[in-house]
Amino acid sequence: MNNIVHYTDLCLALMADHKKKNQFVTNTSGGLSFGTMPFNNHGFAQLEIRLKTGYIGKGRARQGAYGVRHIFEKHGSELNLTCPSQVSSFIENIITTGAEVVIDNNKDPLKPLIIESNNGMVITAISGCQSYYNIISAYGRKQHPGIVIANF
Repeated sequence: MNNIVHYTDLCLALMADHKKKNQFVTNTSGGLSFGTMPFNNHGFAQLEIRLKTGYIGKGRARQGAYGVRHIFEKHGSELNLTCPSQVSSFIENIITTGAEVVIDNNKDPLKPLIIESNNGMVITAISGCQSYYNIISAYGRKQHPGIVIANF
């Protein structure tokens, strides 16, 4: 399928091709799902979590940024990533049993959900079609203000 990229095929040349920003990226097992958002009492759906090749964003604030391009180009050095193909593994090390789902009450309740574990955090947002959660970013830091609404 043209809209799926195996994580091992992620390279700097592919990242330079900005026309391919909405391709799904596989996890290290070759599947599309990085997990399913767990049940919660805050109205957030139990949907799969997926990663796209993404967009680096505009300007210094990286407005509109998401996916592998953003994670690797903006945060790769702080995460010790040397190649875009390492992003899937980094995310899998965060979304594990015991990881917490956090919502920041100081922001709009429809803002992204944060998944935190001892290995870092992943920021997600519901897709435009509302059929999965899109991975926006990932960080090495391990805490974000907010309340825990669910656990993996």
